[in-house]
Amino acid sequence: MLQKRPISAEQALYGGTILVVLSLIYISLVLFRFQWLLRFALARVLLRWGRGSWSFPASRLGAFTGGIVVLTAGLILMDVYFRVLPERLWAFAFLALLPFVAGAAIHDYRLHRRRDA
Repeated sequence: MLQKRPISAEQALYGGTILVVLSLIYISLVLFRFQWLLRFALARVLLRWGRGSWSFPASRLGAFTGGIVVLTAGLILMDVYFRVLPERLWAFAFLALLPFVAGAAIHDYRLHRRRDA
């Protein structure tokens, strides 16, 4: 038997709340303590575009954009419980972030190329 949703509304609320809280902490660290955040090895690994041999570091803009994407995902999960906005609007909001993510990745790649040249 197939379920309509793989997780319950309460689980989505808890997971969304955790994502929202963590993303707000992360965004505040990116905005106010970015250089301090880069001192940690885990942050240097997470603040990169791509993986393996093809990767380059994310700037403050790229890290902020990633935080906004996680924040949006958390809000979408929380809305499964509260049903404030229709699912189509959330899908549009999430898809509207993709050009910003692509723009931030291009910006960071150009910065990376300039630093290597």
